[in-house]
Formats: sequence, structure tokens, C-alpha cells
Amino acid sequence: MEESFAQWPQNPLHLIRLVLQSAEATVALHRKSVVHGDIRPRNIGVQISDVGAEEVLLFGSIMIFLPKEGQWPENVLRDQAVTQAPEIVSGEKVPTYASDVYSLGVLLFRSVFGSWPFEANSSFEIAAKHVTEELVAPKITPSIAPELWGVIAQAMDKNPDKRMS
Repeated sequence: MEESFAQWPQNPLHLIRLVLQSAEATVALHRKSVVHGDIRPRNIGVQISDVGAEEVLLFGSIMIFLPKEGQWPENVLRDQAVTQAPEIVSGEKVPTYASDVYSLGVLLFRSVFGSWPFEANSSFEIAAKHVTEELVAPKITPSIAPELWGVIAQAMDKNPDKRMS
């Protein structure tokens, strides 16, 4: 989880730009009626062109949470749990456009505040927090526009119908 994000640039503005490029790539998928379903740091690559331009690449495929802990390595489950929407981790729905938006909101939260919105000792505890705990902004500083918090909060709304599309 953290090790894959640590490979990204540490400048918050640069991270935000990469997340926004990931959002643009996700919108392109959605326009083709494709849901990514597994947006997380490990599934986002940055390719540098010959002229030094960055290009964001989305990898991965829709993953299904297995019912029993221990069937996948904890680091893989943790990596998925940190960005999955509440309706996915609870098993209520399969991935949708709205769950992709939620995952992008989580990455934007991490880019802006430097921490994950929900942290715990295990993947299952993290997943449970996505379902049960309210999203709380860390201290908003003058360098963080209130509108940016509004975008993050709307993208991470527990109700998928209230997320932007």
C-alpha cells in the first residue's frame, strides 16, 4: 500500500496532478462503458516520454473480495481495502462508476493530506471503517481550498448516488 505510493513524487501538487490525470483516464474508460473497479496506487503507473512528459497508465482489473481472511496476502488486501468504496467492501454491489469516483476521492485525500482517510491494523478493519465511519478532514490549512475538501467529501460520500459522475 504505502510502498507503492511512496514511489510517486512527494510534492502534494504533483500528486494531485497525477490523481487528476488518473481521473481523466477513468473518465475515458467510463465513456467507453467500462468500470475500472480497482483504482489504487499499485494500479496507477506513470510513464515518462522521451520529451519528459508524464503519462498516467491505469492497470489492474476488477477484483472480488474473498470471504475469508488469509486467502490473499495481507499486503494485497490492505492495498485494495484502502481505496475501495463502502458498497464494494460490504458486498452490496459490484464496482460501478460511482465506486471508481470514491477510489479517486481516496487518492485525492491521500495526496492533499498525506494520510489515508481510514487507517487500521488490518485490511478488514480498514474496509469496515469505509462502511461505518464518517469522513473527517484533517486540519484544513490556508493552502487547502475549502472547495477542494468539498470535492473530496463528495467523491467519498457513503451514498454512491451523491457522488459526482
